Amino acid sequence: VEACPTDAITIVGGKAIIDPEKCIGCGECAKVCPTGAISSYEIETTPAKKDSTVAPKDTLSAQKPDTTKTKTDTLLHKKDTAEAEAIPQKETTQVVREGKKAAKKIVAVVDPKKCIGCQLCVRACPEGAISMVNGKAVIDPEKCTNCGECIKVCPVKAITTEEYEKSSDSDKK
Repeated sequence: VEACPTDAITIVGGKAIIDPEKCIGCGECAKVCPTGAISSYEIETTPAKKDSTVAPKDTLSAQKPDTTKTKTDTLLHKKDTAEAEAIPQKETTQVVREGKKAAKKIVAVVDPKKCIGCQLCVRACPEGAISMVNGKAVIDPEKCTNCGECIKVCPVKAITTEEYEKSSDSDKK
């Protein structure tokens, strides 16, 4: 019960009751349950449903997000377009200076002090950009496309974004 970061578990009559409205599916409870009474509890939701109800369950795919398709599908299901406009979209920019190409983009970063090691972000990342190192999530900025899936699923808000700049010397001879 104490392991749950969202207080989704209560004990009633000696049984663990999981509140699906509070449960984020992180698995922390299953890791520490001494009797094995709690095992791999999965919740039926999507990142959009978790944040707000902007789209039907099958509209979003954590496997391969497509924000244009998502926005279009959402508009087909909703008459109020303000909800569709709430879907976050960030863009990357490119800067060319003195023959060197520097690509600036926004990438996700993890605050290791906040990370609880639940691995929800690892499972949500469609690019495979997140791995676990010493029990904490680490994001490879080269693979990160800033889709935002990891930010949406992080129960403790340990993931934010920052600008990442990569210099390329490919124009040198």
